[in-house]
Amino acid sequence: LQFKDHFRPKIVFDYGKNFEISKGIHYIIHILTYIIPFFGLCTNSLVIWIINRKKNKDIFTGFKQFDYLTIISVFNILILIIQLFSFLTDCSIHTQLICLNFRKHVWVQFFKIIFKEVLLVALRFMINFAYIGFSFNRILLIGKDHPKFISKIANWTIKKFIIISGFISLGLSVVKGFKYHVNYDHTERNYPFSIEYDMWAHESSSLSVYFIFNAIED
Repeated sequence: LQFKDHFRPKIVFDYGKNFEISKGIHYIIHILTYIIPFFGLCTNSLVIWIINRKKNKDIFTGFKQFDYLTIISVFNILILIIQLFSFLTDCSIHTQLICLNFRKHVWVQFFKIIFKEVLLVALRFMINFAYIGFSFNRILLIGKDHPKFISKIANWTIKKFIIISGFISLGLSVVKGFKYHVNYDHTERNYPFSIEYDMWAHESSSLSVYFIFNAIED
């Protein structure tokens, strides 16, 4: 008990210091979100170039999993391009590093709703489906007597796979767009502004459907 009086908690960083550190980390992360996509564009373009290079066609012909790798890289490139253009619509409340008045234009707000909130999520969903197709084709190369559903999906054409996975992905992702409204004259709100919190205040069957689809999509 006598030793207890000799020990006291030491405050390394006070609230102000913690706030400054947190803000600095947000700055770094925010800047990296616009730098890293360039690296991703290079690596994914390299994958597409290697697989579709004439010298390598004899190596990859007959192995459909490489077609899926090409699709995955194409989807990744589209995602990264959308991410790069997202600086037009972003305004970080933590750093306010990039807050362009350009983001207030109506067509820019529609860009955010359609491309960043809906299409971006759908593309990520389709990448997951493409990895499933890739895996199933790899499984067919190993062993025999595979389950029928694996063989059936693996034998789909790439076009059929993209259409089916795209229909499912967009069908589930479109719900993301319903939580935003274009901001025409509410200067105190974001551009566009989310109505998700307002939806909680009005219980209805449509609200339940929205959150169920939103949860499934997530």
